[in-house]
Amino acid sequence: MLDDAIRALMALGLEKGYIGKRALGEPAFLKTQFHGWLLKTFKIFLKIPGLTEYSSEYTDTYLFGDQSGGGFELVGLDDNGKRRTFMRLYAGAGLDKESLAKLGITAEDVVDFLKRVLLEAGDKTRLDQSYLAHEGNWQYSYQVMEDMDFDSETFGLPLLCSSERIFFLAPDASWHRVLKHNFIFVEVK
Repeated sequence: MLDDAIRALMALGLEKGYIGKRALGEPAFLKTQFHGWLLKTFKIFLKIPGLTEYSSEYTDTYLFGDQSGGGFELVGLDDNGKRRTFMRLYAGAGLDKESLAKLGITAEDVVDFLKRVLLEAGDKTRLDQSYLAHEGNWQYSYQVMEDMDFDSETFGLPLLCSSERIFFLAPDASWHRVLKHNFIFVEVK
């Protein structure tokens, strides 16, 4: 299992970064051109719940096209004078605009649903627990695909593979997968 501090920091970084629920202003953004693509990075300094000083940081670097993309998140924290770093890699894709339009939805609808689920779920998703959520015609599923406890015991550090999917119920009563992301989470040692 993951420390409560790591769970909280990954969820808080995601909330304040990707989801955009910012209480203390905008994160620092860096934009870089990479072979014609815009690579974006942002960094946020975070407080571990219960502490008053900013002793940790969250960084997300990502590259997204119109249909697919990926990136990585880093969380660094001071743990009793020892610096610890965790990384979550991600990549995925969504249906193209034309396929979404046939279902009567847009890419923005998919992202809006994803952000609502992530905000509601907090540290219950994108880490070491499977999670399922329904809202109207939408379904969110996050599945842990590899046994983290076994890998943690074998390698002496958290190592996790997982996948998230969003499904949409079309007017013809058929479910369609409209988004899929895969994740790898590891402590960097």
